[in-house]
Formats: sequence, structure tokens, C-alpha cells
Amino acid sequence: CALPISDAAFTAKSLTQTAGTGKTWFKSTITTKGAADSSGGNVNITTNGDIEIAGKIDATGGIASSPGQDGGDVTLSGAAVTVDEIDTSGSDATGSDNGGNAGKIQITSTADTTLNGNLTAKGGAGSGTGSQGTGNTISVHSGTDGTGNVGFGAGVTLDAPTITLRAGDGTGGAATTAAVDFVTNTPHIGTSNTSFTIQQDAAIGAAADPLTHAQSDGGVAAID
Repeated sequence: CALPISDAAFTAKSLTQTAGTGKTWFKSTITTKGAADSSGGNVNITTNGDIEIAGKIDATGGIASSPGQDGGDVTLSGAAVTVDEIDTSGSDATGSDNGGNAGKIQITSTADTTLNGNLTAKGGAGSGTGSQGTGNTISVHSGTDGTGNVGFGAGVTLDAPTITLRAGDGTGGAATTAAVDFVTNTPHIGTSNTSFTIQQDAAIGAAADPLTHAQSDGGVAAID
């Protein structure tokens, strides 16, 4: 059965849900953003059914009076997964201190994963002699049973030091067609990225070049 978890905005210190086979459905935002001088809370949803989140997941660190605060982790695992914006960034420091560290973003699905909003896992800015916080990873893996693609809505930017996009169950798996579509709707890689990986069961041909100059915003070097 379908489980519409929340029609309205949902706010908590953290969120953990383990479901059976029903659909997990948030029709609005999920906010675990830290309070003042507090870290953001983790969001962990695990189900054998679909996950659909129509609003932003905000797990960023709270506003800081000195050192920046860390963002929380966001971990989603289901059948087909559809999400909007996710932000796990650390908050900026004030005074003379270090920015907060980002939490990770990890999305795993046995079927398709569709990303309809920006995914961001950046460290917060340092202040004075302080350093910028450490960014984290964005990891998306669709089709873990062999069939299921990674797709993007319009205008999506992924921004984290390390980004890994994977489709399928690998060599010797159940199928050979799972793919990461990093061409349709022209998704972008943000400026903090230094490592970008696509792994898929289907062949990657020149017509589906996953990263062009137009899609790199100045982080990882573009592929010609």
C-alpha cells in the first residue's frame, strides 16, 4: 500500500524510517537543518518500495556564532527513487574559525533513480584565519538488480568534491542496459568538484559523452 508520510512540510532533528514494500512519499520539504550552533541531522529512509520526495531535503549545519556547523548525512535506499533538491552542506563560520563539514548524500535504488533538483555537499566557508570546511560525497547507484537508470530533471547541478554515478550491477550481472543519462536536460557539475565518475552496464559512446564543456561549471576538467 502507498504511505503518504507527509502532505505538509516535515521538520525534525533527524529522520530514520524503515518501511516494508509500500511507497514512501513526502509531498513537501524535509528539514533537519541544525539549530543555531548545532549540526544538521541525518535523514535515513530504507524501504523495498518506491521513494518519492517532492520537496527539498535540508540537512545543513545551523547558523554559527563561531565555528561552522556540520551538515547531516542523507541516505535513501528503495526500489524507484525520485527526489528533488538535497543539501547537506556545512554552515559558514563567523569571527575567525573554520567552516562546517558537509554530510554525505547516498542514493541507492533497485530500479530507476530520478534527480529533479540540485544535490549539494559543500564545506562551509571559513572566517578570518579559518579554513573552509570539508565537502563530502554524492553517490547515486540505480539498478542494483541489473535494470534501472539514473536520470535528471531540468536544470540540475551536482556540487561536491567527489561525485559517483552508477547504473546496473556490474560485469557478470543480470543485464547490460542500465545507464546514467548525463546528457538529457543538461545536468551540471558544480565548482567544488574534483573527482567525477560514471559507471554503467551499458556502453558509453561518443553520442552520450557524459561531460561536456557546457556541463562543467569550473570544477573537474571537461571531457572533449
